[in-house]
This record gives sequence, structure tokens and C-alpha cells, in this order.
Amino acid sequence: MFFWIYEYPTWVMGLLFAVVATLGSLAGMFLVRPMFHKWIHGRDKTNEMVSLNIASFSVFYGILLGLVAVGVYANYAAASDLVEREASTLAALYSDTGALPEPQRTRLLTDLREYAKETIEHDWPTQALGRVPSGGTDRIDIFQKDLLAVHPTVKVDEIAYAEAAGQFEKLVELRSNRLVKVTTGIPNLLWSVLLIGAACSIGIIWMLDMQVNVHAILTAVLSMFLGLVIFLIIDMDKPFRGQVLAGSDAYELVYNGLMKVR
Repeated sequence: MFFWIYEYPTWVMGLLFAVVATLGSLAGMFLVRPMFHKWIHGRDKTNEMVSLNIASFSVFYGILLGLVAVGVYANYAAASDLVEREASTLAALYSDTGALPEPQRTRLLTDLREYAKETIEHDWPTQALGRVPSGGTDRIDIFQKDLLAVHPTVKVDEIAYAEAAGQFEKLVELRSNRLVKVTTGIPNLLWSVLLIGAACSIGIIWMLDMQVNVHAILTAVLSMFLGLVIFLIIDMDKPFRGQVLAGSDAYELVYNGLMKVR
């Protein structure tokens, strides 16, 4: 729903959300304040009833917002952990492949180096645009074909081949899990509920009857905080997009430290 925010620096978007939410809520307060004063503030204990409504609504909306924020952060942490496990599996596969016999060994090691390079240089930039990359998948297919061409004849080679085959299956599984996370996120229906809840939270604050400067401060603080929280959820909802993303550092460490030909 908010894919456009990933095209700009994080601090710019965070500031934009805070400023727009604050100015919008203040404009709305000054617009509806005279109407609310005319409609409901001629009665006794109006502020007490509004405050009770704020307390009740804040509990339910706060729980929902908190659960969504925790869920988004957990998804972001899981994506980072997934990349690290994928990179470590690639390192193990490279090591196991090095124990296979020639001439297949050199070809397979070259395939893995090309796969790692493709993943770092092309897969991650493609993911940052919100698209599922295919270059790494092609490299995986090439490695699989070359691995199937290996026919070990001695026990030691059979053990190495079995280990390499097991690590390869694990790598394919982890890569598939990563690619799924590129396009998944919070459903639009839930976004609608969150935004409606934020609007209602600010709208209820508008109903209070108090000095205009105090009313404006309360409205500005609440709206600015809600704007920042919603921005945080949006930015971390897609762990492979924008600047707050699960980067390719683990892959680069494996490639530069283990695989790169010097």
C-alpha cells in the first residue's frame, strides 16, 4: 500500500510522516473545534465522558498497534536470521563440494562462486525494488545439473557427495523462504483498520473542551507519535526493501572470506 516510501531516505520519510500527521491533525482540530463546542459542550461532564471514551478506545487500539508492531519486528528479525542461515549453508556447501573428485569439483566450485556473486550483485538490488529475482535461481539450476553429473566411485567421495547434496537441499529451501518474504507483508485490510483507528484516536481528542493551546499540544503530540509508529511499521514490513532492510552482509562475508578467488 505504501510502496513509494522505499524510494526515499528513511529519515526523510519518517520526518514526512511526523510532520504531515501533526499538521493534518492540527488543521482538523481547528476546523471541527467550533462545531464540537456548539454540539456537545453545553452539557455537564462532557470532558469526563470524552476522557472515558478515550481511555477505552486507547486500550483496544493500543493492543492492536502493539501486536502489529511486534509482529512486524519479529518478521524483520526472522528475515535477517534467514539470510544468515542461508549464507552459512552456502559456506558449508562450498566446503563439502571442495571434497568432491575432479574434474567436477572445479566446475561446481565455480558454479557456487557465480551463484554467490549473482545473489549479491543482482538479487539484492532486485529485492529492494519489490521484485522476486530470478538470476540466482538460474545459477542454482546450473549447479544442480553439474552436481547430478557427479558419480562417486569410492566411499570417501560418496560421503562427500551425500553431505553436499544435503546442504544443497537446505540452501534451496532457505532461498525459497527468502524469496517468499520479498512480496509478503501486512494485508491491506489490516492497514485499513490501523489507519481508521489512528484517525479515530485523533478525532476523539478533538472532542475535548480545553484551552486552545493545551488542546493543540495534546493533538500534536499524539498525532506525531502515531505517525512515527505507523511509519516504523510500514518501513519494517518489507525487510528486503528500503534502507532498513536485511542486507547481504552475510553473503558478502562468505564470498569474500571463503569463495573469492585471490
